Amino acid sequence: IFVRDKRWILEADFVVAEVTNPSLGVGWEIAYAESIGKQVLCLYFKGAEKSLSAMVAGNPWLILCRYKTLQEVDTFLSEQFFLFRKGR
Repeated sequence: IFVRDKRWILEADFVVAEVTNPSLGVGWEIAYAESIGKQVLCLYFKGAEKSLSAMVAGNPWLILCRYKTLQEVDTFLSEQFFLFRKGR
């Protein structure tokens, strides 16, 4: 899993991470992606029982979407993909 996921990040144009539930694995993937210059889009459900990690919330490199509906996620990702294609 480690080798496969690391390769996926290396090959990716950017990373999308669901950060609603704290996860050491996702945290590592975000840090790795950032360390190699990959843009990271993070999704956090506003109605979650747990607060958003301060490490995610305070990281200016990450682009964060706090969402309530899947439509909000779809709109956010569509906008970010558009910006990426435009060379943001």
